[in-house]
Amino acid sequence: MVALAGIVFLFLSCDASPMDTEIGVVAPENEGLQYLTVTYHSEGHTSGEVPVDGNRYVVPRISNTIPPYAIVFPEQAIVMGPGTLYKEGAEFRGWTPRTGFQGAGGFQPGHEFGVFYNIDFDAEWWPLD
Repeated sequence: MVALAGIVFLFLSCDASPMDTEIGVVAPENEGLQYLTVTYHSEGHTSGEVPVDGNRYVVPRISNTIPPYAIVFPEQAIVMGPGTLYKEGAEFRGWTPRTGFQGAGGFQPGHEFGVFYNIDFDAEWWPLD
């Protein structure tokens, strides 16, 4: 297994002899890969810009085009900070995923997670006392 540019490939050879493992890299532009996104939403900010994750994350899959088999594991993303995002009378406390990650609670900037599908994060604001 190897990770390069965020893509992990594991090649397995299946024949009558003991299983061998080969490590290799395939150029994404030649594979017809599909991509996922991570999007941030402000939830009522009063100023600043919502952070933008401009990365494209490869959809995890088992490839039948790379002989004999290749398993592409989910790419890892790192949760962004709030940047200049600001909400009057509130403190930024992290990001909450709109779907998936059941029971995960808020994600803090710097948290690493696997991208299995398109993810939308809402800013989590706590009122100032």
